[in-house]
Amino acid sequence: MSQNNISSALANIGIKELNSLQNNAIKAVNNNDNVIIISPTGTGKTQCFIIPAIELCKTDNRAIQVLILSPTRELALQIEDILKRMKTGYKVNTFYGGHPIKTEINNLSVAPNILIGTPGRIADHLRRGTINIKSIKALVIDEFDKTLELGFKKETELIINSASGRKKTILTSATTLKDTPEFIDIDKFITVKHDKPEDSDTESKVNFYKVYSEENDKLEALINLLCKLQTESSIIFCNHKDAVSRISSLLNKNGIVHDQYHGSLKQEERERAIIKIKNRSSNILLATDLAARGIDIDNLDNIIHYQLPKTEESYIHRNGRTARFKNRGNVYMVLSSQEFIPPFITDNFETSDIKKHTELPPKPELTTLYISLGRKEKISKKDVLGFLIHTGKANMADIDKIDISDHCSYVAVNTKSCKTIVRNCKGKKIKKQNAKIEISK
Repeated sequence: MSQNNISSALANIGIKELNSLQNNAIKAVNNNDNVIIISPTGTGKTQCFIIPAIELCKTDNRAIQVLILSPTRELALQIEDILKRMKTGYKVNTFYGGHPIKTEINNLSVAPNILIGTPGRIADHLRRGTINIKSIKALVIDEFDKTLELGFKKETELIINSASGRKKTILTSATTLKDTPEFIDIDKFITVKHDKPEDSDTESKVNFYKVYSEENDKLEALINLLCKLQTESSIIFCNHKDAVSRISSLLNKNGIVHDQYHGSLKQEERERAIIKIKNRSSNILLATDLAARGIDIDNLDNIIHYQLPKTEESYIHRNGRTARFKNRGNVYMVLSSQEFIPPFITDNFETSDIKKHTELPPKPELTTLYISLGRKEKISKKDVLGFLIHTGKANMADIDKIDISDHCSYVAVNTKSCKTIVRNCKGKKIKKQNAKIEISK
């Protein structure tokens, strides 16, 4: 792509000027075959490899030219969303587990210029012989440390060996890599690191607070903290899904609207949870460390460490969900009298006093509606908007953010109007297609 086209693509995602990390990383990738990019979340790391990737592609080459590996489905879809919003003209496909592989094989009738995928699903395609990546121009492994941490060593090794003819290899991580495994057959990498004084530095935009619980069971202290935060958006991190379920039961008893996010939930359930906190129809997300990477939520106000992170990496990635780019945020640590802040945490925490709650957080003013048609059914945001206004009798002021997925859509609407809109739309069609519409649980 020409420089003008690159500028236009960046403008489509709201970027007027690249930061120093992005400029340095792009220069390093253009001038070297093997590059490691080390930078905290929220500093624009994705553009560091997307821009060189699209510069390498050619639309007249009907083959996979760039392969981007992501440790999680959520991060893979986030990368896809950025590429599609950039409107580069290149075909982009994203492959991941949790849905039939047949759909992906059908998409390969015309090979994508850029293929994004999780290691498990890409390795599955390689074993089936449905993709050939021997001669790709670039292999990107985003969040490389997390990829190995999640147990994808065997799959990653297969993919690297299958891409033996690649010209460039790019690894990214939010934390410094101790070393690279032996199966990466490269002796030397050029490393690009985030410059701490950069204006986008996360730490300078975060306030740190510790909250003490009088009881060893910290649930009451958590309720009091949430009451203090009221309508602010928060992710509450736990180390185990059992803790997530236990806290969820308590919040339900108190009538506090929230959602859960952990590995035992279906992909669709996790997707709904993220969409709801993004569109502010839910302000609280209870999560394990699965939500610590690859989730980009604009203007997330607070990170709450209900259970202390076990590693420095976990701490860094949890905090990276707030104060992204030029936004500000808060980090809270809930401590019992028997707990101490781990030695790897060196931030200066100010004690925050919380009083016994008298006023619970109000229910969100928005509610998310689910519609059973999406992108693959040729449904657009304009189609959904027209359906809700003309068939649902909604006012423009009732409708907020619209998200279109492959086979469904989500719409944030005024809570006071949502039941009437659903009733008016029940049994009706969108673009001559039957549509199920309901309040997203």
